[in-house]
Amino acid sequence: MQWLIQCTDLPDTNTLKLLEEVKKRRFPYVGIGVRPFTHEIIDIEKADPKAPTMFYGSTQLIETISKWEDFRPGAFYEKEWFDPRFWPEKRSDMLNQHQQEITIRDLRLQWVDTPTFIKSIEPKVLAGMVIEPIKEDHDNWMIEYSELDGDVILVMSEAQNIEAEWRFFIVGGEVITGSTYRWLGARTIRRPVESLIYHVARLAIKEWIPNLNIVMDICQLKDGNFRVVEFNAVNSSGFYSADVGKVVDAIEIKY
Repeated sequence: MQWLIQCTDLPDTNTLKLLEEVKKRRFPYVGIGVRPFTHEIIDIEKADPKAPTMFYGSTQLIETISKWEDFRPGAFYEKEWFDPRFWPEKRSDMLNQHQQEITIRDLRLQWVDTPTFIKSIEPKVLAGMVIEPIKEDHDNWMIEYSELDGDVILVMSEAQNIEAEWRFFIVGGEVITGSTYRWLGARTIRRPVESLIYHVARLAIKEWIPNLNIVMDICQLKDGNFRVVEFNAVNSSGFYSADVGKVVDAIEIKY
């Protein structure tokens, strides 16, 4: 398997972790890039289009190469897999089971009056977040996201009381590794994932998942119930403290 990894002059932590594990195993790899404001992939000519290949990088990169005929398996990506409007139709344990759609334009005109979770239906345009019905939160949000197109569609739902949150990497329909993301309401990635939580994740994937190769975030609410937060692409998700080597090995073995 050759690994085509999106690199920049200042690679992020996720890229560095993946590069380290690929180099450690002496697997072939090529550092590639995406030319700004285009879909042109830089240095792709250095790779063998007929060799088994796995990509890692931005959502823009993964969306682009998923349409190519060469470089397979390439990426586990179909746009509809990551549309949060469709998840509650497939599962009854989604965190945001009851959602409404709103455009950013309408949200700017009519701010929320209760704590509300929002997320764009397009991957990575606006990450999931909770907004508050206070003027300071409104004003800060308006400034920070002023560049977003008003036609961007969001889903919104009532904010939930999340106690803890974890991320799991699933390859070939198996939970390979995971990482804590939030604990007791605070962000942390250093706390080990308990065996009970791995059991919860394995039970969760027995129900519908968008693909056998996916990233699934699970949370526990303050009432003790577990919920699936969202699904993300294996090829572009952050690892946090997950064992990146296990992800690499699982993909190598299965594909």
